[in-house]
Amino acid sequence: MTMHYPLSEEIGAPELFVGRKKEFAMLDEWIEQIPKRLGKSKALFSRKKGGKTSLVQRLFNRLWSDNGPVIPIFFSIPERSIWLPDFAIQYYCIFASQYIAFLDRNESLVGYPLSLKEIHEYGKNKSIQPFVRDTNYLQENKEQELYDSMWETACSAPKRFAHYFDQRFVIIIDEFQFLSHYVTIDPQKNFHINPCPAAIINCQNPR
Repeated sequence: MTMHYPLSEEIGAPELFVGRKKEFAMLDEWIEQIPKRLGKSKALFSRKKGGKTSLVQRLFNRLWSDNGPVIPIFFSIPERSIWLPDFAIQYYCIFASQYIAFLDRNESLVGYPLSLKEIHEYGKNKSIQPFVRDTNYLQENKEQELYDSMWETACSAPKRFAHYFDQRFVIIIDEFQFLSHYVTIDPQKNFHINPCPAAIINCQNPR
């Protein structure tokens, strides 16, 4: 297998990543179960600066390079306040762009996600109706201030696509704990006053 690095790894040069054989043995065993619909959600815990991000970034790049039955999606929660509608659009655009990147073997889309408009046009041109419908829903729901519906559309996208196209995804969320700290339903983003409820993390894992 020729390794590709569409996702920039924070460790720096790829050759700086060494070891972690035990962790990858565990992850490889888990990944093998996903095409059989036997994989379950998994959380990785370690002390801060313990190398979790480097590990999951390399996992993404390995799966992307494999071009196998499991499609990797990587999303890192920023350590800053973000309004729920904006977060929903960002999450969906990253999911859609990385999915398209995998299908088309276009590495650039991993680092530079498409906009909703570009995803909509791609869906029309490629006859991928879920892209067309989802982007319409997200735009319409934002105009109507139906922000919960926006998040539901974005959050459920991997599972819906997995079912619609009979494909398998692994959704890698780095800094998952920030979901309940920095995503806010307050448009002024004063999350300490009006924080987004922890229930936002209840997104089902497609398998």
